[in-house]
Amino acid sequence: MEVDRCCCIFTPKQGVYILGAFTLWALCFSELEEFVLARFAINLSIAIAFIVMALFDSALTRKLFFLTYAIGTIPIFLVFVWDFQRGMFNNQ
Repeated sequence: MEVDRCCCIFTPKQGVYILGAFTLWALCFSELEEFVLARFAINLSIAIAFIVMALFDSALTRKLFFLTYAIGTIPIFLVFVWDFQRGMFNNQ
């Protein structure tokens, strides 16, 4: 079954490119305030998978990007929580 629309107005390919663009943006700008190696490494792996998918579009590269993005969101969330808690304790 092939899906025609994602989020009502975007095609799945457009949605993937939007996620990839946001990842590239996060890779560039999330580290400006404070460099966190774990967050940078996760965003870098997702960005590399996206660039490979954009250059060599195949079922394998799309699956690689999906898996990298889906698995990478969990540690990024954990790094976010850790960084937030660290900031809370530094202010006290």
